[in-house]
Amino acid sequence: SKQLLSKASNFSLNSNKKQTARFETVINFIIENINQRLTVTELSEKCNMVPQSFCRWFKQHTGHSFITFLNKTRVQQACQLILNSDQSMQSIAYQVGYENISHFNRTFKKFMEQSPTQFKKRVG
Repeated sequence: SKQLLSKASNFSLNSNKKQTARFETVINFIIENINQRLTVTELSEKCNMVPQSFCRWFKQHTGHSFITFLNKTRVQQACQLILNSDQSMQSIAYQVGYENISHFNRTFKKFMEQSPTQFKKRVG
């Protein structure tokens, strides 16, 4: 009788740990650098993946494309800043990584179904 040195179950456990660590690294990097210009290429390099594979992998883990996830995260951060500070909308937009206020307003409205100003009036 033979004993296998490497079982499939051990491989999948190690693979899952590796995938979880990779995913945590990516998410932490996004959150820590939310105010920066983030690209698929940059993040795929951090994961030692080609951009196409990274996009597929990222969507499998989050259910969203990288850009959608990034924009949702930025809008969530903006909501926190709107609720917890008296900063201008332009300042908040720049802090969460938008390069211009009109793009921030459009994206915010897309996810929140109201403008940032309406959100502030409604919850403030």
